Amino acid sequence: MKTDNAIKYAEALEGISYRDWQMLKVSIDRMFQGKLKELEPELKLSDTEQVGRLIQSQFGNESNPMLFMGSVPNK
Repeated sequence: MKTDNAIKYAEALEGISYRDWQMLKVSIDRMFQGKLKELEPELKLSDTEQVGRLIQSQFGNESNPMLFMGSVPNK
């Protein structure tokens, strides 16, 4: 989501009560949960290089860099 869109959504919610926010949030969460359940069986990992970059960015050099360069060491 672009930041501009998020700001527009937040502005549209100005003045909403906490109770109304909870009802809206629960309803939207349920809709997304239903869609996720529908699509979940088809979800597959497709970009292992991106996974490697994410692991490196989150955990730094703690992990074996060879695992993320396309080669797996022999056991």
